[in-house]
Amino acid sequence: MEGFESPYGLELLSTVYWIIKNESVNSMDEIVEHTYAWNEHKQQFTRRQIAIAANVAAEKGWVKQVVSETIQ
Repeated sequence: MEGFESPYGLELLSTVYWIIKNESVNSMDEIVEHTYAWNEHKQQFTRRQIAIAANVAAEKGWVKQVVSETIQ
């Protein structure tokens, strides 16, 4: 997946994908909350990175589009 080739990028994309597919999330805030609650290590991902991963996964048709608040 272009832009997510590194171990860091693959972890980010797979984490966001899993959360959207397996948790009842309806907003970017909820995806961020679930990501950060997973474990301390996942708190390294920024809100912006999480939003980018969610948008890429949705654009590819892998997951539903999630409402995105303004990401700083």
